[in-house]
Amino acid sequence: MMNRIATFLLLSASLGFCQQAGQPFQYSTRVLDSVSERYGIVQATSPARQAAQPQILDLTSTSAWLAQRYPDSTHRVKPGIALREFSKSFAVMLHENESYWRFDSVGVDIRLRDTPEAAGRAAAAYLASIAVEFDKGSFSGSPVGNWTASRFTPGKRASLVFLRGNAFVYVSYAAPAEVSKVDKSRRVILPDASLRQKCEDLARDIDAELLKLLVAEKEVK
Repeated sequence: MMNRIATFLLLSASLGFCQQAGQPFQYSTRVLDSVSERYGIVQATSPARQAAQPQILDLTSTSAWLAQRYPDSTHRVKPGIALREFSKSFAVMLHENESYWRFDSVGVDIRLRDTPEAAGRAAAAYLASIAVEFDKGSFSGSPVGNWTASRFTPGKRASLVFLRGNAFVYVSYAAPAEVSKVDKSRRVILPDASLRQKCEDLARDIDAELLKLLVAEKEVK
């Protein structure tokens, strides 16, 4: 598991962007309608398309799955209380020796809303809150969830947002960093041609976990 110092260094550098995805947003209906139309969110969350879709009620198992896969992502869950949203920023160690740590920094934000339309509003609010444009669709062009948008900044970060039923999901993979153990202020950002693939693979795995919850809710009904 990652050394606590490296974890602190990672969080201080990467948490800001992930927090941006988790902040509450207040935008006018006109702004949200405009963003929803521009990114195709309206069509993906229309009542006709989502009519037979059950609702995801609790993200506790998804949080536990993520923590099992990435121990640094452990989220404190209150027993007996449904987990409706969570935001995590964590490290994935790539290499460590006596001189440095090398790791990816990852951000995940998942929010449940009462309806798919409300989840679409959450997606629109997030896209309205940032100063950069996302592209419609995933990096590979294959769908993730019911709707997807993505952004890649070469040498910096790959980000992907998607909707699955009444869930809005944000996933971010920053370019790997190498931090000196001798001088922890020395940080080198490394090129990584697989950044988009890593981001999309994690998004697809999260989507698969959400689909399991939808199937379980359908069976209960």
